[in-house]
Amino acid sequence: MNLRIARHTENLDKLVHFYQSVMGFHTLSQFLNHDGYDGVMLGIPNSDWHLEFTQSRRPPIHNFDEDDLLVFYVHSVEEINAILKDAALQHIFPQESKNPYWLLNGKEILDPDGYRIILSIMPRLLKTPAEMIYNLEKQGVSTWGQLLSYLRHLPYGRNSSRNEPNLVLVENCGTCSSKHALAKIIADANSISGVRLILSMYKMNSSNTPGLGDILSQHALEYLPEAHCYLEINGKAIDITTATSDYHTFKNDIIIAFEIVPEQCGEYKVKYHQKFLKQWILDNQIPYDFEEIWSIREQCIQNLANPKN
Repeated sequence: MNLRIARHTENLDKLVHFYQSVMGFHTLSQFLNHDGYDGVMLGIPNSDWHLEFTQSRRPPIHNFDEDDLLVFYVHSVEEINAILKDAALQHIFPQESKNPYWLLNGKEILDPDGYRIILSIMPRLLKTPAEMIYNLEKQGVSTWGQLLSYLRHLPYGRNSSRNEPNLVLVENCGTCSSKHALAKIIADANSISGVRLILSMYKMNSSNTPGLGDILSQHALEYLPEAHCYLEINGKAIDITTATSDYHTFKNDIIIAFEIVPEQCGEYKVKYHQKFLKQWILDNQIPYDFEEIWSIREQCIQNLANPKN
């Protein structure tokens, strides 16, 4: 059995924008002037449910109160925070729920029609792979949400091998590559759907990457193209590189982003990054050769791994 929740509206464009940009939903299908109706189906691909919003010349008559809710369950506070941050960018902020249960177990926001949405956590227990789960259980980590929080708060640092993400749990540190690759491996092993590993190239500067110091300015560089990994969970970007990492700080500086598999977080990522830099040097007539740029980049990474303050 599949589920469709349908609603008539006068705010079709606003609803589509909200559910795409804030909730991370995809447009699954749409139609124009079908017997006088325009409509859009929104949801998560390959799910057994979706929302349908329609608009026509006949205005809707809505009779709802504070207990009429759409409740969306996610598996981590990271996902809820990502939604709330995107909502805040549109000046949409959490409301106080009428039902005391949701005051304790969820966050409430309003969509453009004024309907109430509850975001709540349904913990997802981790079961496999056994050797990783054993190390996590020693740290009190037993759910997907706890895993994301645990990895986020591990120190930033390179592991002894780029090709073994599980070393994050042994060496108690990791980078954007190893932390997110490990999370993706565990998600796949536990059949947690909607988790994508993303490789991006972004314009790394002192504004979007605090901790660089004055290395770039010393070399008269506005930015350096940097390879950076993060997760996309049901359409929402999640960055657990450090305790303070936030996708929104570099979102507008992304040059390119695409999905990869965990095995590509090692040599593939390095080679892709180096090839990208060599072309960037040529295209922008940068007054340094590749070896010099790579050395400057290494200084930046060292500053991130060993902040002075």
